[in-house]
Amino acid sequence: MRKNLQFLLAILLMFMGFQSYGQGAKKYVLYEHFTNTGCGPCAAQNPIFKQFYDANTDRAHHIAFHPWWPSSADPMYQFNVDDNTKITQYYGVSGVPDMYANGARIGSPVNASASQLDAAGASPIKIIVQQSMANDSIDITVTVLESDAVGTGNYVLRVAVVEELIQFSGAPNGETEFPNVFRTFLDYNLPIIFDGNNQSFNYKIAVDPAWKADQIYTLAYVVNSTNKKVLNSGSSLDGAIDLFTASNLNGNGEDLTYNLFLDNYSQSTVEYNISVEGEWPSEWTYDVVNNGTTYDIGRSPINVVVHTNGTGGIGRFQFTMTPMDGSDALKTSFIAVNDAKNLILTKSTPSPSTVDIVSPYVNGLEYANAEGIGYLGYDDFNKAFDAGYLANSKNIYLSIGWFFPAMDDEMVLNLQELMDNGANLMITGQDIGWDVLSNASGANGTPLQQNFMKTYLNAKYIDDGSGASTSFKIEANDPLYGGISGSNINKIYGNSYLYPDQIEPLNSNGTTFLRYSNNNVSGGYWYKGSNYKVVYLGIGPEQIVDTNVASAIIKTTKDWFDGLISSTNFESAIEANLLGNAIPNPANDFTTIKISEEYANGLQFNLYDIKGSVIMSQSITQGQNKININTSNLKDGQYFYSLTDGDRVTTKKLVIIH
Repeated sequence: MRKNLQFLLAILLMFMGFQSYGQGAKKYVLYEHFTNTGCGPCAAQNPIFKQFYDANTDRAHHIAFHPWWPSSADPMYQFNVDDNTKITQYYGVSGVPDMYANGARIGSPVNASASQLDAAGASPIKIIVQQSMANDSIDITVTVLESDAVGTGNYVLRVAVVEELIQFSGAPNGETEFPNVFRTFLDYNLPIIFDGNNQSFNYKIAVDPAWKADQIYTLAYVVNSTNKKVLNSGSSLDGAIDLFTASNLNGNGEDLTYNLFLDNYSQSTVEYNISVEGEWPSEWTYDVVNNGTTYDIGRSPINVVVHTNGTGGIGRFQFTMTPMDGSDALKTSFIAVNDAKNLILTKSTPSPSTVDIVSPYVNGLEYANAEGIGYLGYDDFNKAFDAGYLANSKNIYLSIGWFFPAMDDEMVLNLQELMDNGANLMITGQDIGWDVLSNASGANGTPLQQNFMKTYLNAKYIDDGSGASTSFKIEANDPLYGGISGSNINKIYGNSYLYPDQIEPLNSNGTTFLRYSNNNVSGGYWYKGSNYKVVYLGIGPEQIVDTNVASAIIKTTKDWFDGLISSTNFESAIEANLLGNAIPNPANDFTTIKISEEYANGLQFNLYDIKGSVIMSQSITQGQNKININTSNLKDGQYFYSLTDGDRVTTKKLVIIH
């Protein structure tokens, strides 16, 4: 991977008035934030989000609502009890801090990431907010430009008055700065119908004595009330020139083209320098194609063509326009995916405000001389999967770190399909088992995610661990990882936030190779399914103090995934078709499964339902070469069958349809 910076050209943008240009408009990510002055975790997490947001105000909006707990004395809640209560109940918020990105819950504010901004793409509408203040009153005009066809939905306009920064020294949690605090709604559920015409809405409001007038601005956003998704948002603080990428993702080709657009809503002419920077394989190159150096129309297209030159990997590009007058720069990002064999999938893409949960994987994979290295956030992973760009991603490294919710259902469904087709998975991070499998108060696991952990990963959650587990050891006789040293565990998320998951293989399947030194409890195991391999660690490599140990674990995992090393003779048996395919499959009243006479003697056959419950178990005897199953009394659906020797397991899928 390499980082590149190159200044290309200067351009001149000239104002052409408010108009819609077609092909969509720049889409902001609206972060709706729920916090409270009595919330301890808020005090730790909110500043992290603020650092992220302050670096991306050209691509995001932020509004902070204050519910009535833990402290109903929160002055920002008390100022507008009705509206704060209404929006809290609208989303069903049950704990703070909590956050929604364009109407979709992301949980903790530290889950805000560059991948959400990159994936925003274009919106069919542009919202322009103009605000003026005179004689202690505010005049506001909200203009909604229809730039492309708007899909079916029940759309409403919300217009909020926001205070950019409130300084308050009496918060029980110790916070003193509260950014982008919600004050009042001017409209909450104003129906809006899109008919191809631009629409304007005018408001006038008195400045409340409790507000600092120079901190007041207006935020407007359009919501599809059917699914709560935010179509777009606009603020009176927005710049007058937009830069955006119509689609931020392209893949699997020699020449990948990205269409960038500049929309000028200003009333002046501005000169900019353009630069491109980012990370991509050293063999890749790019070209910028434009219509000249002076643009005198309202919308100006620029095309960037990425040349992959036969090399696999993922490239991340940031296109920046820096104004010559010293005002804020404009940025847009796009991603190129090409034959990404070793894909790092991450809850949060790296940024200065979060722990880097990507670089340890990059370092380990480069140490292993892996090909096609790159990383994607959940949103971009799901888009790349839907576009068919991940068919060659055979090794996936799911780096969750310490974020909540740990998973989302769309990502899990896509992982399952990739694993069904032979992709291997390494999953790492603390509190994953707690969040998905514990069913504890505050945990976020869905039935789909729990089934994935049990059925695909054979994971059993024991406990979320504690700060006492400050080091780990590797089983010396493990056929894969034996010989790798142990290490101390870094409290990288804070001295009070060390929760190394205690996890082990479900039903004694798989093999524990990592144990915590203080209690000898399993903290990592490997497992081989029917056509995929799994490695699960209850900590992330970013928490391993000895970076050489972290790289060695990742290298060994990659080598095992690629078949360069083998675990035991049991794998040879699996490769020799120890467990055959069920015939017929799908089954109606019966099915027959062939097994290898040479290897099967003494093994245990199990049939599981989708929840992981054993519904049939049978010991294999000498000379037995098949298993007959009466499926007439079983419900329609997906089942799994396996053979195990007590330590290793091979599993396949069975579908029953009556």
